[in-house]
Amino acid sequence: QYRPVQPSIDQNSPGEPIIAQYRPLQPSIDRYSPGEPIIAQYRPVQPSIDRYSPGEPIIAQYRPVQPSIDRYSPGEPIIAQYRPVQPSIDRYSPGEPIIAQYRPVQPSIDRYSPGEPIIAQYRPVQP
Repeated sequence: QYRPVQPSIDQNSPGEPIIAQYRPLQPSIDRYSPGEPIIAQYRPVQPSIDRYSPGEPIIAQYRPVQPSIDRYSPGEPIIAQYRPVQPSIDRYSPGEPIIAQYRPVQPSIDRYSPGEPIIAQYRPVQP
């Protein structure tokens, strides 16, 4: 979850993510990593406040978990891929995601889940 969009400072930001669903953990293959992302849902675009909205997320890939450094956290996001922009329906699409940062994992509350996302940064929109 992200804070509400503040157009005065966000300008080119996406709509507010609602939820990212993961498949159930499969300890035999996941160890301490999260399940594979299934889908990230976004609320409907509201052009009056969003201005530039993202395309539909397809998948977010993670590097393999490195237990020596990750412990109970997920791997570092490598890339979030988007379907090609379809101007006829998307109007304004985001640039390529740069990085999604997470707060440090707090094992007492997270167990095998990742930390809470802090921010997802995007390169400037290139219309």
